Amino acid sequence: MKKIWFAAIAPLLAVLASASSPGDAKPAGKLDAKPAAPFYDKYLTDEDPGDREIRELTRRAAEKPDDAGIHNDLGNLLARRGFAKEAAGQYRLAERLDRGSYLPSYNEGLLWEKEGKPSSAIAAFRRSIRRKPGFPFSHFHLGVLEEREGRESAAVDELAKALRIDNSLRLASRNPLVVQTKLLYRASVANYPRDLAAAVLVADGEFADPSVLARISPERFIDSGEVLSQEEEAAPPASAVVVTVPQNTAPPSPAAGAEQQPAGGRAQRRPGIFNRSRAFTPRPRTQFPPQTAPAPAQPAPAPPPPAADQPPPEGTPEAPPPEEEPPPPPGRADRLS
Repeated sequence: MKKIWFAAIAPLLAVLASASSPGDAKPAGKLDAKPAAPFYDKYLTDEDPGDREIRELTRRAAEKPDDAGIHNDLGNLLARRGFAKEAAGQYRLAERLDRGSYLPSYNEGLLWEKEGKPSSAIAAFRRSIRRKPGFPFSHFHLGVLEEREGRESAAVDELAKALRIDNSLRLASRNPLVVQTKLLYRASVANYPRDLAAAVLVADGEFADPSVLARISPERFIDSGEVLSQEEEAAPPASAVVVTVPQNTAPPSPAAGAEQQPAGGRAQRRPGIFNRSRAFTPRPRTQFPPQTAPAPAQPAPAPPPPAADQPPPEGTPEAPPPEEEPPPPPGRADRLS
């Protein structure tokens, strides 16, 4: 019985002995296995510039695994290429790496909206709004999705917030997605009291510079460098020096030859600007070049009279013949005779 039991466990003991042999064990430094290629790599070609960019960003993401911007941009390229699952993984990784970035969740919402998954898109847009309440694109997309789901009250609230932050989203030339909603008029009515009172919500006004969003379309994915570079361009340079030109508050000197105002009379009104704070600010005098008076027009010289033996020029009217003197009246002597 003991022989049978020993014969059964002898091969197992031999295997364990060979595995624990120090001669066959490899050092830990030589176990560096090459990372497996991603799933989408076999579908990429070297002829397509977009595929080459995907491979380049994949290599950079492996070199810098903690860079959230690289993962966000790689997710955008994968989403445009059609790899939705892999793109969503890159967005989630970028979202975990940078707790203050709102672009990965916004881009993920666009991805699921284009894929026809409204519940996933709504969840992603809400995460983006929690991180950046003043980003109007997230509010607008969320309002459109809430309208499709039949929640009109929530949709009007989100659309109204988007229009309060960026009123240009109501224009189809700026935002082609505006034609997909029928509740835009209700959002305008909801904003009417605020527009009338010129009130601005503090929580929704975090995205202060509208010029940054003016060059970004609300229907496409946003790379991490687009918003950052445009925010740096919109910010004023730190070395800018503002020079304040003091105003000349001295009263202008009276013009030469001006009549003096008699004492006790009404003060002569001088040219200037008088505001409600009783501060007089004279208008700057414009210096014109001296102008000389035009010379009086000289009469044209009369043409010389023609010579006696020279015929008058053609076109000159002939002078009338001299009239004959009438004969003198008969004298008294003639009457007596």
